[in-house]
Amino acid sequence: MTKKDFLAYRLPAKNSGIHSLVLTFEFTHRGGTCFLTQNDTKLPFKAGGGGYDKQSSVMADFFNEYFDGKQLFKRESVKTMYGHQNGLLSYGVGLSCHESLFKKIRGFNLEYITETKTSLVYKFTFDSAFLIKGGL
Repeated sequence: MTKKDFLAYRLPAKNSGIHSLVLTFEFTHRGGTCFLTQNDTKLPFKAGGGGYDKQSSVMADFFNEYFDGKQLFKRESVKTMYGHQNGLLSYGVGLSCHESLFKKIRGFNLEYITETKTSLVYKFTFDSAFLIKGGL
């Protein structure tokens, strides 16, 4: 799915302002490959292997693809926080780290909703002003 298609499908006609997406981190089996879905549509972000937090790696892939972290992470409130580096959201650091980071940035939030044996569901709130041009 291209960024343009994703934007047209996921956001209302008014593209500016604060928006929310429900993102589901699903596993092929307990401890297996993690992939990201939204509204039952599999997105092109996944992580496999072992020894690190796959969910935060998938979230980092998603965020770094669509958002301008260089502008976002230079804010004083998060400049020295763990979980980002060189304008990119960090991989493998844990979704709780991403949650803490987003809570400090106005217009952004990553909120835990629920989980099953093979999935974690989060609500991701974001300010579309930080979308990369052409983005989502």
